[in-house]
Amino acid sequence: MPKSFEMPPVYLGQIVRWKPHPGSDAHAPAMVVAIGDLNVGLLVFHRNTVNGFPYDGVIHERDPKFDPARYVDTGVWAYVEDQDDYITYKVLGPHSAEAGR
Repeated sequence: MPKSFEMPPVYLGQIVRWKPHPGSDAHAPAMVVAIGDLNVGLLVFHRNTVNGFPYDGVIHERDPKFDPARYVDTGVWAYVEDQDDYITYKVLGPHSAEAGR
């Protein structure tokens, strides 16, 4: 049986990349403001805007449950480039089971 998808670790206040859908070249910086077991709440800073826009229930871009009809209003999130290794080392620790994957 294949292993179920686990959302990558994030922390409150972390800056991530918000995308309208997986694989999209369009993106905006976002701050993690809530963390659930399967998704996060983000404050997204779209281009040419002054205020952040709240998005709730945002899943990770590699989550196989992505359904465009269901998540059209929330989009997906991803780490900022090179952040994946940083999070694995700094948040989980250099000796965690996740390190070196």
